[in-house]
Amino acid sequence: MNQIDLLRPITKWARTVHETSRLAEYTAMAFRQMLGSKPGPAFLEIPMDVLNNFVDTDAFFDPGEPASYRPMGRTYPDPELVHKAAALLDKAQRPVIMAGTAVWWCDAAEPLRKLAERIQAPVFLNGAGRGCLPPTHPLFFTSARRKALEGADTILAIGTRMDFRLNHGQPPLIPAAANVIWFDLASEDIGANRGVAAGLAGDVGVSMQQVAEATRQLNQEEWLAYIRTEERRGLERDSASMNSDAVPIHPMRFCREIRDFIDEDTTVVGDGGDIVSYGGRVINVSKPGYWLDAGPMGCLGTGTGFAMAAQIARPGQKVLILHGDGAFGLNGMEFESMVRQNLPVVSIIGNDGAWGQIKHPQRALIGHATAAELTPGTRYDKMVEALGGYGELVERPGDIRPALERAFASGLPACINVLIDPEKPYSRSTNVAV
Repeated sequence: MNQIDLLRPITKWARTVHETSRLAEYTAMAFRQMLGSKPGPAFLEIPMDVLNNFVDTDAFFDPGEPASYRPMGRTYPDPELVHKAAALLDKAQRPVIMAGTAVWWCDAAEPLRKLAERIQAPVFLNGAGRGCLPPTHPLFFTSARRKALEGADTILAIGTRMDFRLNHGQPPLIPAAANVIWFDLASEDIGANRGVAAGLAGDVGVSMQQVAEATRQLNQEEWLAYIRTEERRGLERDSASMNSDAVPIHPMRFCREIRDFIDEDTTVVGDGGDIVSYGGRVINVSKPGYWLDAGPMGCLGTGTGFAMAAQIARPGQKVLILHGDGAFGLNGMEFESMVRQNLPVVSIIGNDGAWGQIKHPQRALIGHATAAELTPGTRYDKMVEALGGYGELVERPGDIRPALERAFASGLPACINVLIDPEKPYSRSTNVAV
């Protein structure tokens, strides 16, 4: 199988090592490529004969400690562009910050807070940027995102792509006349889909720190008052569905129960389509790195692996997977691995008996769904029980929280299988929130 050609389009770097004596050299190379510039996946293929062969260790290439073969420092932005960004911000009357994954990679939660407070801009988070500003902060917002972006005169895109989540940087979500100040790790990502007024390539934490220091303290009381009003209106619009007692369970009520249950030390892993979009709209995490999801390419099935890693990294803390039933089916057998390794991860499935993110758009476009239906009410909880874990079926909204409490109290890998309304697609008009 030609694995290199298969992996090359979806990795930063893909190579085969052909000599056993070069294993260490190529491994060091793979880590350097993985972590250099903008972090991303690298693939190293090691044929079995190369892996199982022997070499003279005295002549074996040793790349040394990690600090000697991969970059360890931070990259700094162009000083002229820092001052250009600060000059643009000094004139801004309606700034908005949209911050994403690179904030997490650069350990830049504190610079993000400082910059937001300096320019008094509302902050919206996506991807692994979620948690980099706690939901208790007065500049943290979720429900007013569309109104904020549509009304902004200056948008700070910090470590996030102008992809479908941001309408590819185009109107009406991103105004044509708005100044975009773009912070990112890799220069090739800046300006993709949307031109910029200032683009700062380098460590986004360093860039934010320098821009904050170069910008005067701003006062945006009128703008923030407008955003806070829109935030309240958005939350009020969602209130009825988040508090619905309907059966089947409304997805918003399902996610609200999860939101109210988790604590600030709970890692939330999103693995699904529509249900994770609902989750991203309702569920907030309080710390950087405590939200993990399938990313903008929607690599479903990653949730169980993410959750096992999180549980090992954070023993004694809660790890919860927000699963769609389709996504659960891809790697649900990993619950056997969790049982075997005593990893008490809890999966809560929003079970709508379908690939909802496929089914509903198909219906809208062609009047019916093709190959998007699953068996309604499948007992995934029984499967996890059979593997040695804890399982429970939930059909009424008031039973969700007690089931979560029992699942975590069991000390076992667990599956809470919640039957949600199959006729409640996530509205594309609100834009994807994850």
